[in-house]
Amino acid sequence: MTERIAIEKGPARSRGYAWAVFAAMVFFMVKEIDRDLWYQLYLGYFIYLAPVLIAFSLYFKGLRGAVEVRLYMFYCLWLLISRLLNGDIFLSSDIVTVLDIGMGCAFLTACLSLDGRERQRYLDWLSILFAGYITFMSLLSMYGVLLRRELFVPITGGYMVSFTADSISRLGLFLTHPNESAMWFFISFFLLLYLFVRKKNVLWRIAMVLGAALNYLALTATFSRNTELAFSGCAALLLALWLHKRLGLEKTGKKLICTLAVVCVALPLIYLSFTATAAGIRTASDALVSATAEQQESSGEETAETASTVETTESTYVDDRGLDDSSRFRIFSSIVPTMEREPMRLLRGALAGDVMSVANEVWNYSYSHYHNSYLQVLGLTGLPGLGLILAFTVLLVIKIVRLYFSRGSLSMKILSMVLVGSFTYNLLETSLFVWMELRGVIFYILAGALLAYFRDMEPETGTEPKSAES
Repeated sequence: MTERIAIEKGPARSRGYAWAVFAAMVFFMVKEIDRDLWYQLYLGYFIYLAPVLIAFSLYFKGLRGAVEVRLYMFYCLWLLISRLLNGDIFLSSDIVTVLDIGMGCAFLTACLSLDGRERQRYLDWLSILFAGYITFMSLLSMYGVLLRRELFVPITGGYMVSFTADSISRLGLFLTHPNESAMWFFISFFLLLYLFVRKKNVLWRIAMVLGAALNYLALTATFSRNTELAFSGCAALLLALWLHKRLGLEKTGKKLICTLAVVCVALPLIYLSFTATAAGIRTASDALVSATAEQQESSGEETAETASTVETTESTYVDDRGLDDSSRFRIFSSIVPTMEREPMRLLRGALAGDVMSVANEVWNYSYSHYHNSYLQVLGLTGLPGLGLILAFTVLLVIKIVRLYFSRGSLSMKILSMVLVGSFTYNLLETSLFVWMELRGVIFYILAGALLAYFRDMEPETGTEPKSAES
C-alpha cells in the first residue's frame, strides 16, 4: 500500500512542478505590459521563487536526464563559478543573470517531467495561451499599421503598438525592438500551425488560419530581415515535408535531395513574399489614412487620446536596406580586440555589465550585446561556457534532423521549426543562454518537449521515432 501511494504521488508532484513552470512562463509573458510593476514583482517575489524552481529541476531530472539537460546544468554551474572568478563573490552584480539563466533548467525540464498525453495537453495550452495573446496583439498591430497610429495601454499609458523613428516605421510591441517583436510573431505563427494539425474541428482550423495570417502580416510590418529569413527557411522545410509524403519518399537520401531542392527554390520566394506583402500593406494604409483624414476633416473629429498618428513619408513601409549588415560584422569582429586586451576573459568571461566594455571602447559606440548568442556566451562565460553551449546546440540539432527525416509526429516536427528558427535567429541576435525573456522561455520549453519525445519513443523501438500522425 505504501509503495502504491509513493508511485501515485511521484507523477502528481512532477505535474505540479510542470504547471508551476507554466505559471513562470505566464509571468515572463506579461513583462512588457508594465515593466516597472513587473520588475518590482521580480525583485520582491520571483527572485526568491526562482531558486525553488531551479532546485526542483535538479530534483526531478538532475543528472539523470538527457545529455542536453546535463550540459545546460553544467553551463549554469560554470556561469556561477565564473562570477566568483570575476570577483562577484556575493553575486551582488550578477544575481539576476545567474537566476535568469538558471531558470532555463526549469523551462527545459518541464515537459520532461510529464508523460506523453499530459505533455500534449501542456503544449496545447502553451500554444493556445501564447498564440492567442500574440495574435490579439497582431490584430491591434495591424490596426495601428494600417492607420499609422501608435496605441497605448489604457491603464498604464505606456506604448502598446509603436514604430521606430526611422523612415521605415518598423512595428514594435511595448517599445521592444522590432527584431524582438518579430520573433514573437514568428513563434506564434508556428504554434498556430501546430494547433491546426492537432485540432480537427473546422472552426478551430479556420481560427488558426486567420490567426496565422495576422501573425504573418505583423511579422512583415516589423521589417526584421533576420526573422523573415528564419521564417522562410522553416516554411520551406515544412513544404519539403509535405512533398516527402506527397511523393511517397521513404529513403533518407531521397528525402535529403528533395529537401535541399525545395529549400533552394522556396526559401528565396517566401522571403520575397514579405516585400510584396509590405507593398500591399503600404497601399492599403495609404488608402485608409487618406479616407480617415478626409472623414475627420469633414466631421471635425479629433484623434482619440489612446492613439497618436505616425508621420507619413514617401519611404514609410519601404525597406531599402538590401543586404546591409547593420554593423553586425563590425560588432562580431570586436570580440578579437576584447580577448587581446583581456586574455583572462577566454577562461572566466566577464560580469554581465562588462561584456561589451572593450568593444564599445574600440568602436566608440554603445552596443548592448554582440548580436550573436554564441559570441555573447563567449564574452560572458569564456571558452568553457561556450564549449558547453556548443555541445548542447549540436546535440539538439542532431535530434531535430533525426526527427525531421523520420516518420515521427508531424506536430513535433512543426514545433521543432521554432527551435530551428531560434538557432538561425540567434546568429544575428541575442536571446538565448545569456538572459531570460519570452523568446528564450518558449525555446527552452519546446526543446524540453523534443527531448521528452525522444526519451519516450526510442527505448520502446530502438529506432527512429515513429508516429501515424504524419
